[in-house]
Amino acid sequence: MAAPLLAALLLICGSPAYAVPSPGEGVQSLLGNDISWPQCNTAFPTGQAFAIVGVNNGLANTTNPCLAEQLDWAEGSAGHPGRPTVSLYVNTANPGAAGSWWPAEDEYPAGRAVHNPYGPCKDGDYGKACAYMYGFAKAYDDAHHRGISNPGSYVWWLDVETKTAGPTPTRMPTGQSWRA
Repeated sequence: MAAPLLAALLLICGSPAYAVPSPGEGVQSLLGNDISWPQCNTAFPTGQAFAIVGVNNGLANTTNPCLAEQLDWAEGSAGHPGRPTVSLYVNTANPGAAGSWWPAEDEYPAGRAVHNPYGPCKDGDYGKACAYMYGFAKAYDDAHHRGISNPGSYVWWLDVETKTAGPTPTRMPTGQSWRA
């Protein structure tokens, strides 16, 4: 009795997960790809409608070594009317005391005061105020020091992970597919 009931529930309530097939020759794809540092020195995907390119090299304070090449590739995406052809994503993290740099004040870059909604960031503080400043600094660096021309013209995504890969992130498979 239980097995037929379970089978009936599965047929009614759910369908199996599946990969979306290519739309075929001459048909515009609705799929996009994201690529970043793990795809350096590999063949990039083709036929994507849009692309999301990783700005960092696995950690928030690094630069994807083939960012320029990947941005050039992304510009060749087919696009959709009213939607961005190229978007960017950045790694986020709160390394606290384990990081190579941690803020000690509410200025970034040096000499530029930043309004901090969590109160003052002070040397040795690993709470919300300095975490905010760390995030502000990494976002500033991503927009101004990683080789992105005209950063305001892109949609930016945050790669938020609950567990980081550590100082040497593992290699990911070539380009993940996303639906537009």
